[in-house]
Amino acid sequence: MHLARVRQLMELDSFQAAIARSEQNVSDHAQYQDSYKAASDWLNVQRDRLSTCSEASGDKHTLISKLDRAQELFNSLADGGAKIDACVKNSEVTLPNTGANGQEAIKQEMESLKHNWSQHQSQLTDSKAQLETAINEWKVSYAFQVPEGKKNMSRNTSGPRDEQNTLS
Repeated sequence: MHLARVRQLMELDSFQAAIARSEQNVSDHAQYQDSYKAASDWLNVQRDRLSTCSEASGDKHTLISKLDRAQELFNSLADGGAKIDACVKNSEVTLPNTGANGQEAIKQEMESLKHNWSQHQSQLTDSKAQLETAINEWKVSYAFQVPEGKKNMSRNTSGPRDEQNTLS
């Protein structure tokens, strides 16, 4: 009788450990899902914001405004990187305790997320550089226009004009 009771207690401990592992696996999957959603949502918002400032066209104020928005996006890359890293870490925890179909789905999600993240970083860097170039070109163009304008102003305001020469 005593041996049967010991066996029952061992089985109970084994079942409780299995339940605890299952609960931990469910928790790990939930953390992965939450971190994937947070990273994906963040990245989608950032990509939408980038689309509003990626074209290097417009007047001086428009270009400067776009560059400011691009700089804000650039400054937020560290936050995005942390979200991506958390998702990668959670996927690595989740994968070993996931069935084959689930593992494949997680791997595809992670591959897509990493690709989109890399693409976003590249597009942001390119857009920022194009905006900076456009602003610099505008400044150079403006610098050449200002001296010519000043020359015209100085001719017009240099003193009394000879009306005879202008009436011909």
